[in-house]
Amino acid sequence: MIMPETDEKTIPLTFPLFPSAGKEGVLPSYPGGEREGRMLKTLGARLRRSLGLAVFFLLLLAAFSHASQGDEKKLRAAEEAVGRSVGDYALVDQDGNGFKLSRYFGKPLVVSFIYTRCGHICPTLTMSLKAALEEAGAGLGAKFNVLTVGFDAENDTPEALKAYGCKFAADFKSWKFAAADKETLDSMARDIGFYYERTNRGFDHLNMVSIVGRDGKVYKQVYGINFSSEEILEPIDYSLLGIPPKATPGVIDKLKLFCFTYDPITGEYKPDYGMFMRLFLIAAAQAALLFFVIYLFKSAREADKKTAGRREVELKNKISIF
Repeated sequence: MIMPETDEKTIPLTFPLFPSAGKEGVLPSYPGGEREGRMLKTLGARLRRSLGLAVFFLLLLAAFSHASQGDEKKLRAAEEAVGRSVGDYALVDQDGNGFKLSRYFGKPLVVSFIYTRCGHICPTLTMSLKAALEEAGAGLGAKFNVLTVGFDAENDTPEALKAYGCKFAADFKSWKFAAADKETLDSMARDIGFYYERTNRGFDHLNMVSIVGRDGKVYKQVYGINFSSEEILEPIDYSLLGIPPKATPGVIDKLKLFCFTYDPITGEYKPDYGMFMRLFLIAAAQAALLFFVIYLFKSAREADKKTAGRREVELKNKISIF
């Protein structure tokens, strides 16, 4: 059988994946070339939209992965401080009296870091600490002491710390509020594993309370701002019993690391599920990439099938004419 000659047409086609190139490629066509050209252009438009979505999720994934890595680094530094000796730093209490940190060694010491200009997070953390101390009753002072340190060296003066402390402590006998110079604060925070950094909005810092054993070594880190009384009091008892500290944080500890937010409508503090959002976005980005690859593969196969089908039908039609 003599196959009839087909009248090939040449159509200009802008390469869909490189719209910015500004050049047109010339592709040989086949019967029905205009339809194939339109189909390819439609496919190219879909690919561009899918590619844009994939790039968006990749950038989002990179941003949140960077934030997650930063949080993990801070948590790791805090946990690495467990078992570390805390230096004998010189501080000034809320009444302007100087003292050395070693004055409190010999009993467990609960240490919290705050800054007095903090609007919501630090007061909530301190309120949770107050609740734990109220439950401890006579144990406060008898078994352990508490020290709250202001890490804003410029503004956390003894006077400011006294005004802040009066909102929470009935007296300052066993719960001191202390100030120090920046160099001392940086060194003490590093020893204890506390992270803080000044930002345009105030400070970025870990929300945690540290339990220092009677030997002057960090025994336990308690994360979050709405911790229970047991989370503070149990490590104190364990340290007195000589039970080794827990070396690694649990899942709950990691979740509680992240900040809480203040709801002005209800007047309550609610967890900011930033970690859950990060996990969701990371999973969504990975799923989007997977679906994008599957979509490309299926689209290419369907385009090949449709093109082959049309060519076969049109070729048969032309053969039947002859």
